Amino acid sequence: MTFGGSGDERESRTPRQAARSGRVRQAQGRRAGEEGGAALGAALGVEEGLGPDLDVADLPRLAGVSQAHLSRTFRRHLGASPSQHLNRLRLRQAAVQLARTGRDILDIGYGLGFRSPSYFYRLFTRAHGMPPAAYRARHRMPG
Repeated sequence: MTFGGSGDERESRTPRQAARSGRVRQAQGRRAGEEGGAALGAALGVEEGLGPDLDVADLPRLAGVSQAHLSRTFRRHLGASPSQHLNRLRLRQAAVQLARTGRDILDIGYGLGFRSPSYFYRLFTRAHGMPPAAYRARHRMPG
């Protein structure tokens, strides 16, 4: 699954491949003495593996840390819980897709992992100050 069309190889990674990449960053962070390397590696894996199959409940296992450690580190370094961070990333990507594509709004939400249209609309409206259709109308890029 690709987003944005930049051709970057990261865009075609599955969530599992992205999590593996996060574990490599985790190991690198630990070797460098970086506090929270595992959780930050998981955060990077989330960014690379964004999609409908990514489940925040899998992150602690994929990162090799406890849920409590993952949550604590996300809050310390990213200012949000793992699920809040994942939703932020999904909403950011939704905004990009709304502005750059003519894809159906519900397809965008489902494609990014939102299982409920009302939840997607509510979070999007809260994050961007307007519903997805209004955002698209205001930010649509010619092309």
